[in-house]
Amino acid sequence: MMFRSVLRLALLATTVGTWPLALEPAWAQQIEPPLDLDAICLQTKCRPPITVRLSYDKERVVEVSLPRAPIAFKGVVNLIAGERLYVEAREQDGKLVEMHVVDQVEKPESTIELKLEQLEQSKEHPGMMMTVRNPYRKVLKYRAGIHPAGKDRFYKTSICPIHPGTSSFESWPYPIVQIVLTDFQLTEARKDMEVKCE
Repeated sequence: MMFRSVLRLALLATTVGTWPLALEPAWAQQIEPPLDLDAICLQTKCRPPITVRLSYDKERVVEVSLPRAPIAFKGVVNLIAGERLYVEAREQDGKLVEMHVVDQVEKPESTIELKLEQLEQSKEHPGMMMTVRNPYRKVLKYRAGIHPAGKDRFYKTSICPIHPGTSSFESWPYPIVQIVLTDFQLTEARKDMEVKCE
């Protein structure tokens, strides 16, 4: 699936409900049939409506209200600022499937830990850091889109592969409301493997 299509799904999955249509690009508004949020939330854990509050700079604070939405849906994980998630998944042909959010880690060998936090306000524009822990014995790769504060859409961002049993730390020099992660894949680790962030 092309990343643009994945972001479209992510956008719909995280904005279905009361999110203004103006925030959806034209191609996202053409999706048929429309998603049924109640039906989705019977299948997977949904996050209740929430207001994300972030420091925009030394003096200003930005607040963004997000509607009720699934946290993990059809291979797309939605992580919001200030949140820590535990996502269980099963490997199938080098891909992670049946991804779902759990309240606590009961299967450490197959539970990805994710966290998005705002860094200490030491600069004019407080930045963000996302931590992702790879529990697998293989290299974990995925793709991601970010929703910066003050913007009305997701933007593709570069992501680095994560070696087995380690964590990655991705950072941005500006506040981010939410991140969508998708296309999770596992590859065998090799000593000569080049870590390419893309």
